[in-house]
Amino acid sequence: MNRIAGLREQGLFSPQKLMRFDQREIVASLKYAGCDRGPFMTNLFALRLANLGTLIQSKGLDGCHKIMTARDVRMIEELLLKKWRSTRLS
Repeated sequence: MNRIAGLREQGLFSPQKLMRFDQREIVASLKYAGCDRGPFMTNLFALRLANLGTLIQSKGLDGCHKIMTARDVRMIEELLLKKWRSTRLS
């Protein structure tokens, strides 16, 4: 199976599906699509995809698209660094 086609078939390119998947489901989908890179890396990829789904759910697909296509560095930094900054200050 072509890996890109496998990822698509598993729903990992669908923002609507990423919003519903948890990390375990994403790990299974990555493995089924032929993208098993060992426990550490596959879990890391799954965590990042799960976080992306959470971000899309919180900002909305249109909101994320607007921020990423605006090419406004300040908006993108705020989107990407807000959680990091708040955890560093705690």
